[in-house]
Amino acid sequence: MSKHLAAKQQVTQPTMIYQHNDFVDAAYRLTIPGKRVLSMALGIVGNKNVKPDGTTRDEFGFISTITVADYAAIFEVDIKNASTEMLAGVMDLSQTAATIYVERAKGRIEGNFTIIPLIYKTTASAARTERGKYIIELHPELMGYIGLLERNFTAYDLLNCGRLTSFNQMRLYEQFSSHKNHGKKGGVNYGLWVTNFDFFRSDTFDLGDSIKDYPRTMKRRFLDAALDAINDTTDLFVEFTDKGRGKPWEFKIYSGDIADKKREKWRKERAEAELKAKEEKRLARLRKQIAAHQAEEATQ
Repeated sequence: MSKHLAAKQQVTQPTMIYQHNDFVDAAYRLTIPGKRVLSMALGIVGNKNVKPDGTTRDEFGFISTITVADYAAIFEVDIKNASTEMLAGVMDLSQTAATIYVERAKGRIEGNFTIIPLIYKTTASAARTERGKYIIELHPELMGYIGLLERNFTAYDLLNCGRLTSFNQMRLYEQFSSHKNHGKKGGVNYGLWVTNFDFFRSDTFDLGDSIKDYPRTMKRRFLDAALDAINDTTDLFVEFTDKGRGKPWEFKIYSGDIADKKREKWRKERAEAELKAKEEKRLARLRKQIAAHQAEEATQ
């Protein structure tokens, strides 16, 4: 899998994220710094590469040491902004709990659920140990949903989605990652996620009520831009099909070389469309100027 961060050697922490699919669907609200800090913590907690020798899964603690330098490298921001964002992210985490559902109904996430605080430390000052470094202790009850999982989980590399700039874009990328291998049988070279408008109205995403009113509004104000961001900046390439009113929404999720080829073609077509639109505007201005000049001559 290609990495979109060129200077990976600058990142000292593990960046593979492992989440139970129930946690991928969980409801919680974070700012983008909060989501980024949580993702960094998940990259360390339960990662096989940093599991202490001689410990069992039950003994493995939920403590992650994350740094401003890694934040800056992973998310491609300057060090000053990284420091400010990390502090805000830790504060956000300290006030947030996740609602984890264990049932699905009618395409929406509903039914029995449990509420778990995301972070064990209650203040940012308690998490800060020294300049540029934070120790994050996630809640022990999250053990069943993150880290060393054997089945029903989603894995992705944080380096492949570090350029996404909103909480909802990252949540959508996680959904695509959980489905990217589905359907890859019988010569099919993409993952397939078939869902509906109701799923996007659920609490998995932090979308305003006005966006949730109508499918057309959802697509125009959220999906279009989110898909552009994911296709342009991550390792995945996603094609969306809407088969009409009341019909399921279908996402084809490509990865690897196929995604890279489709992204290259998409970028080329987008650039050509932008040039065409720019030329059309120029010609429209020119026609307007000519019409105004002709009208002026007619009055003389």
